[in-house]
Amino acid sequence: MIKHSPLTSILFLSYDLTQTMRNVTMTSLSSIIKYTDEEDYELIWLDVIEKGYGHLGLNRYYIDEVFEFDKREDRKRIIHLVENDPDPGQYACWNRLAKLAKGEYLCFFQNDVFVTEGWLPKLRYYLDNNMCDAIFPDQQPKKREYVKQSYTYSPNDIKALDGARDAGMLYIKKDVFENIGRWNESLKIHTGEADIYRRVPRALITNQTMLLHIEHGSGYDKRDLMKDKYENDSKVSSL
Repeated sequence: MIKHSPLTSILFLSYDLTQTMRNVTMTSLSSIIKYTDEEDYELIWLDVIEKGYGHLGLNRYYIDEVFEFDKREDRKRIIHLVENDPDPGQYACWNRLAKLAKGEYLCFFQNDVFVTEGWLPKLRYYLDNNMCDAIFPDQQPKKREYVKQSYTYSPNDIKALDGARDAGMLYIKKDVFENIGRWNESLKIHTGEADIYRRVPRALITNQTMLLHIEHGSGYDKRDLMKDKYENDSKVSSL
């Protein structure tokens, strides 16, 4: 297997409390596998199922179903925090995954994000050429004309460095991530992203990679299930 350098560690975190949410996760994982060259990345998935939700059938069968790829076994790791295992919180989970990463680049990947062909090489271009320390794909809805026009830009075109940043994905050099102090585990959900974005010395946004992002779509599922806990719990992600 030819190894491209540097390797990207995709750090994937999910909180699936319903089958609908699990389907979102599996679709997201499928998009990674379908549209990413195997030699370019490793996947580390932390699967968190809270106590009392094991009856939903979110078990190994659903997880293994998407990973029927012979070459993937050496770079696929699935970690379960199931039932009675404590959940340290979203940002602590991501820090835990970063410690396990072998890649020089880290891709923090939310489970309601879907990628398309060429997403990783287009993002990696900016880190490979030291144009920034972190690169964000465009993560907000765009008009069709904007999307078509983005296809005409070269990566170095100033018009290619446009778009809207969100929390769905952070792609960053591992050494920079360590130097800025990693994720702040004391912060509540939805505030840690803004905090770490401020601490990245050089960050860019590009429309050369555009994500499909549900943006809390399945979070409403969880609000209905655990409304009181959802409003007060600062640890558990909305996905």
